[in-house]
Amino acid sequence: MKLQYRLTLPIQSSLGSDTFKSASAEIKDALADLMLDAYSGTVDYEGEGLQEAKDEIGNLLGGVYGTFLADHSYALWDKNVLVSATLVTLMKERPLLAFSMTRSDFKRHGYARRLITATANSLWESGYSSLDLWVTDSNEPAIKLYEELGFQIV
Repeated sequence: MKLQYRLTLPIQSSLGSDTFKSASAEIKDALADLMLDAYSGTVDYEGEGLQEAKDEIGNLLGGVYGTFLADHSYALWDKNVLVSATLVTLMKERPLLAFSMTRSDFKRHGYARRLITATANSLWESGYSSLDLWVTDSNEPAIKLYEELGFQIV
């Protein structure tokens, strides 16, 4: 079962002012590779392969989840490897954190927290007042992070 969460913007955070690259359509293959690695072996993994991950990124960029907001979606690289990303869309006039992904070898280092914070504050600076997301109810690590950031069940 999926749970809907909402964050009232902005996030008050003591995190540094990191600069991240935009997660744009130009890096869709890297995003698909990240997605496959990040979700493999988790409660959200259903046996998909790289082609299904590419299709899912294509769906996101193609508007299935609303208009892709590249200016508020971020990617974090370590050398030439995409290690984490937040992908945001505008769904029914509300920003939606469609995907937050971190490569398995880089989890638990605060990358998702930093990217979600940057995304939320970027949205706030552009005049948005909230950020929504959907999460699988058994995805305890993600729920813990979202609640620590201030997201609340809708």
